[in-house]
Amino acid sequence: MAKPAKGVKAYPKSQTHAPVKMNKNERRIESSLPLNFQVGPTVIAAKKAQKVHSLNTAALSEVIVGTSDYDLQGNVGMGRRIVNNGDGTISIAYTGSQEGMNSATSWTDRGSFYNYYDGTTWGAQPTTRIENLRVGWPSIQVSNGIEYVLAHTGATGMAVSTRTKGVGTWTTTDSIAFPLPAGGADVWPRLAVGGANGMTLHAIVNSQGTGTVAVLGQNGPVTYSRSQDGGATWDIVHSVLPGLDSSFYTGWGADVYSIDAQGDNVVIALADGFQDVVLMKSTDNGTTWTKTIVQASPLALYDPTAAGAISDVDGDLVADTVETSNGDVTVSIDANGIAHLAWSQMRYIDDDPTAAAGWSYFPNVDGIVYWNENMTSPVISGTAPDLNGDGFITIYSENLNCREIGYYGGGGLSVHPSLGFDASGNIYMAYATINELADTSAYEQSHRHMFAIKSTDGGNTWSQQLLLVPTAAQGGDAEYQEAVYGSIAKLVDSKIHVVYERDFAPDYSLLSTSSDLTLQCQAGNNTDRNDIVYVSADVNDFVVGVNEVTAADLSFSIFQNYPNPFSGSTQFEINLKKTSDATIEVNNVVGKLIKTINTGTLTAGINTITIDASDLAAGLYTYTVKVGAESLTKTMIVK
Repeated sequence: MAKPAKGVKAYPKSQTHAPVKMNKNERRIESSLPLNFQVGPTVIAAKKAQKVHSLNTAALSEVIVGTSDYDLQGNVGMGRRIVNNGDGTISIAYTGSQEGMNSATSWTDRGSFYNYYDGTTWGAQPTTRIENLRVGWPSIQVSNGIEYVLAHTGATGMAVSTRTKGVGTWTTTDSIAFPLPAGGADVWPRLAVGGANGMTLHAIVNSQGTGTVAVLGQNGPVTYSRSQDGGATWDIVHSVLPGLDSSFYTGWGADVYSIDAQGDNVVIALADGFQDVVLMKSTDNGTTWTKTIVQASPLALYDPTAAGAISDVDGDLVADTVETSNGDVTVSIDANGIAHLAWSQMRYIDDDPTAAAGWSYFPNVDGIVYWNENMTSPVISGTAPDLNGDGFITIYSENLNCREIGYYGGGGLSVHPSLGFDASGNIYMAYATINELADTSAYEQSHRHMFAIKSTDGGNTWSQQLLLVPTAAQGGDAEYQEAVYGSIAKLVDSKIHVVYERDFAPDYSLLSTSSDLTLQCQAGNNTDRNDIVYVSADVNDFVVGVNEVTAADLSFSIFQNYPNPFSGSTQFEINLKKTSDATIEVNNVVGKLIKTINTGTLTAGINTITIDASDLAAGLYTYTVKVGAESLTKTMIVK
């Protein structure tokens, strides 16, 4: 491996990720609080040595459809920001402002900015919001030729804006008309539209607002409201669904939930820190609900801000690292009524029993987890690609006093998944992750870019990553841009349709109000107006099939183990260019070596290897194949 350039470090998988201190309130407000950043060795796991499929300029179409000075599009997860209407038109909405990029700015003009593609051209870049009041966090849906945008007003409630698709004047109704919970305020909403006649609005919000006193028995209740007449009246208001109340959860953070609907099928997903990953599903248009715990938290009713609380899973009075989710969960329901979930994995530890002391997270954890109702266990889908094929993910890390990557709610390398489907039932996912080839010198931080992947077998295996940000060689300047906050249109036709936010610097401008500017490496990084970018790519540009993990200069390749997930034993194949000895190392997700398998001498060609995991606990593991000085790694799941 070549020696990295100054300020750039490539980390092997065997080393340990360093935790970063985080306060829970940071996930619950729109502007970031100061972050107590713990300096220590940060380590990136070696990833699959797989190449990103190269796009030519003609195959990737992008348009800047808007700009915004307010660049915080989501605290953790993303709402629906783009709708492919199925008739050649596209509708998008995002949080926008044109008021400036300085720390004194209050963004009084903040609101839902909107653009529309009429089948031929996009509209002019918007400069004003569609509402007549200050709002944020819009979700957009289209049904029966009507566009709906739901946003929050802040301390009061929600606002619903409607108009005929693509034409006319927006009408905004401030939904404060229905009473707020005592002491609460509705913020960070999500919207889905369904029902037999396509007129039912399903809304979920965090009814805590930015308060700290319990509301409806929780420190952040997620409440459900329903209108069956397009928002004119609401027959269900601020309902905490059975199974989500204070008997099960202490509360939820900002933007850690998602909703979708199709006909009378409605699905809600929630995931937050030490909480379960939960699916709530209704088949009667939101009247009754069924709860599924997709990924259970090892700590029931845990509140890391409580006095004396530590993440002690096994009862030995020592804090344990908890494998869980970052909270950026997304859910979409397909044409057959099946719910599909995705979220980025995360590790937390709470080893400080002081009340409200927060906890630590591990920012260099990587992997988007995927699950649908036809699966018994989740699988790892998207990851950070090893673009130079050296078996490492390389990031900038010269300045140990600041973050090596942008902070978007405390996530890892890969964040913000969203899901779409084509008419054949193929699944598409867009997400943001590290691009190790991007320039790091200007901001002393690594850049994230938007990527997409595709599954043709129901989500069990996924294609190679498709880069959605044109590089200099493709006529763009991705090497010098940060591309995050992506949302894919649920309906995929001959193309995927994605909208995301892009500017030069990692992080977002609201961090400039923090007292600890060193977290951005260079204070005032985010002083440039942000572009809102629409991009499309042909569905045939994805490389699918058997996901062989290979690098051109290696003497062998390996294939994904099968079955996966599995119990007992699993098998995978090694393809050797010449007769060689091989060693397989099985590690858990924190990099601890669990077992070593010596294969002895293997002949040139394909060899089948069996891994006996009957003595392993359920969870995520990696198996690393070493031939001489070369190695390749894959992920497996024991159930």
